[in-house]
Amino acid sequence: MVKINFPIVADIKGKVSRKYGMLHKAANSTRDVRGVFIIDPDNIVQAINFYPMNIGRNMDEVTRMVTALQLSQKENVLTPANWKEGNDILVPHKPYYTNDLIENPDLKNQFYNVGDYMWYKKSKQSIPKDNKEKK
Repeated sequence: MVKINFPIVADIKGKVSRKYGMLHKAANSTRDVRGVFIIDPDNIVQAINFYPMNIGRNMDEVTRMVTALQLSQKENVLTPANWKEGNDILVPHKPYYTNDLIENPDLKNQFYNVGDYMWYKKSKQSIPKDNKEKK
């Protein structure tokens, strides 16, 4: 079972749908268009997924998307395809330069790259602990 830690709206009368321009003019009822709209606290639509009537919504994916959006906004990072909480994340630029390593040599252990431009930040779960911390 999925625990939902964010508001979900059942918009039977279509008030929210009209406010955000979600209803299609050609549709006679809200049954013709079923969608999931993820709206941030600033009322900006961050994601839209449409589903046909014969396909159920995947709440695990909705939860994953909300978590990824929150993380990307909080830490200025990107989440790769099929990312799940605790996985490594993409950073939008090279995370350090040689001078940064002089001040903080551990930075090199927190990131890795695939090619020249795709840099990942290791999740806290994948960063090896220093031998001093092991018991």
